[in-house]
Amino acid sequence: MNYFIRPATPDDINKIIEFTTQEAQESEGSVVDLVAVERGVLSAFSENPRSKYWVMEDSSGTVIANTSVVKEWSDFHGNDYWWIQSFYIAPEHRGMGLADELIKHLTKEAKSEKALELRLYVHGDNGRAIRAYERCGFTESPYTIMKVGL
Repeated sequence: MNYFIRPATPDDINKIIEFTTQEAQESEGSVVDLVAVERGVLSAFSENPRSKYWVMEDSSGTVIANTSVVKEWSDFHGNDYWWIQSFYIAPEHRGMGLADELIKHLTKEAKSEKALELRLYVHGDNGRAIRAYERCGFTESPYTIMKVGL
């Protein structure tokens, strides 16, 4: 089967929202606030987008995966780190090397914009995702993510 990766359009919003809620359930076991997810996804299609989405279609034109990136400016290096924020492949399309294809596409896009690195965070209990990312060339970072709840 052939697959095609393209920038997401407003026509993809409902599918991206669906995939985002499924990703939260599968990766963290959490049920997300649908209004918050809608607001988050819609922000990528606003006048000043905070993120960018890409979708993958199968040969029939059905969206079967999506990913998004947010950029983080580095004053040390004078350019952006690209953070993969969302990454979801429909279950029936997993194990077919599609994660590799999405990562290759993001890598090409990031290089074309002179990004410093492609980064992501993954829940420590999500071993399947960790292994998939390692196969795509990701390594552990020396940084620890810390937070303060607000």
